[in-house]
Order: sequence, then structure tokens, then C-alpha cells
Amino acid sequence: MLKMKLLCVFMLATFLKQSAGADCYTGNAYTKCDDCDSDCFTSNVCICSDNSTCLPSTCDLDPSNCCPVEFSWDSSKACCTVEKTCNRICAADEECIFQDDNKICECNKSMYTNKTKQDLKPVVICDSDIISASVSRCLVQSLGYDYNSFYLNNASSGCVYHYNNITNNQRLDTYQLDAKQGWCGNIVTNDSSKIYVTNTVHFNTTPSLLITKNPIAFNITCGYNKTLQTSLQFALKPLIRYV
Repeated sequence: MLKMKLLCVFMLATFLKQSAGADCYTGNAYTKCDDCDSDCFTSNVCICSDNSTCLPSTCDLDPSNCCPVEFSWDSSKACCTVEKTCNRICAADEECIFQDDNKICECNKSMYTNKTKQDLKPVVICDSDIISASVSRCLVQSLGYDYNSFYLNNASSGCVYHYNNITNNQRLDTYQLDAKQGWCGNIVTNDSSKIYVTNTVHFNTTPSLLITKNPIAFNITCGYNKTLQTSLQFALKPLIRYV
């Protein structure tokens, strides 16, 4: 009976240890950031003054950049662990999956079932010198298009300014344009009171052997008063065009 109790205690302790998640790395392959003149605030990775990578006890960087590549940042323990986790916050329309020995945020395709191209309605913001067009990354992907293939009327690489963020719990890709005549294929027109800047955003299809479809494109237009001196928030509803 005593042996049985000891066995049960051992099994319970093992289960609790496994359920508690990965422990903080305590090896000596890297210097602790607290033991060197380190920077975990402005660099792309936590480093000592001699540019060697260190292990932080606090980190204000993107969580994916806090630790050496073989570790993951655990904010609940404030340390680097050997267990790979989705350190980047996943949006509500994403899920954390395991891929190529890493856990990454991927679109939850089940949330976009039965969506069509008519649901792709870019949000356009017109500032005095920048035009921004944002679309749902997961919607673009679920429709069979590659959000990284974005290009304008002028398809050169120098015309691509792109970033992503989470807005209203949704992963958005935002593409920015200079509101200047002739910039990357901008078309400028005017009437008696306003100047209009128009360009076309294109997406290629995601490569597939089974499905073929045409690329997608939509026009974005911003109108500005001719009397504008500084910034102006005057946005026209973007026109959607499919080709």
C-alpha cells in the first residue's frame, strides 16, 4: 500500500510539472542581461554593450525579439524558456499553430467561410501627405490572394510601403502611398474646388495547382480642398474594381 501511495505521488508530481509549462532557461550559454550593460528597449534584440546576445529579466521589445532564437519569451515568468510559444499576440481571427518547429499566428479560415470579393472593402484614410488603405489580412488570404503581393500602378519595389497591426481584434494590412502627383502611378485630377489623387492596389493570387483566378484590384481615391494648407481628413469612399 505504501509503495502504491508513493507511486501515485510521483505520478502526480510528474503530471503537475508537465502541466506547469516550460521552466525558465538557467544554462550558461548566454550572459544574463542584468549582469552586463544591456539594452532591451531600443534594439532589435536584447544585447550587451559588446553586442553579444543576453537573457533578459524584463523586455520592452516585441516578444519575438526578446530572447535568443532558440528560446521564447514568457511574460508571465519574465524569462526565456525553451518552449516555443506564440509570443506575438494573435488577433481574434487568427490561431496559434505549430509550423517548422515554431508556433506562429495563422488565419483562422473557418471565420471567413462563404466570404466573397464583395466583402473586401478597404478602409481609406486621407492625410495631407499620406494615403493609407487597410484590408483584412485573413479575408484577403481566405479569398485566395497573397497579401504580400501588393503593388500599385507602378509595380516597382520602391513603391511598396506596408505594415500590419491589430485593429478591433482583426489583423489588418495597411498599404501607404505618397499623395503626390506622379508618385508610383498616382493619377491627379481636379474640379473647381478639389484635387483628387487616385491609384490602384493590386493583389496576385496565391499560387495553386488546383484553383485559377484573376488577380484582384481596387481603386483608392482621396479628395483634397484646393485651399488646404496643412492636414485634411477628406476621404472618398474607395471604388472596388475586379479584374
